[in-house]
Amino acid sequence: MWSDELVWDCGLDREAVRRAKPLFDLMRTEVMAGQYLDVLEPAPAATGRAKAIRSSGPGR
Repeated sequence: MWSDELVWDCGLDREAVRRAKPLFDLMRTEVMAGQYLDVLEPAPAATGRAKAIRSSGPGR
């Protein structure tokens, strides 16, 4: 939510910020989706590595 504060207090007049708000909201949504995918993607690979390490450990 810090980004909201930065946009609303950026020094532009309120009307200019209001007109830019839909684009700002879209960009923020795309950033959040990208971050979600960044976190989601490595999960299966990490799980596979953990299984490989456990199966090749001592006594296996």
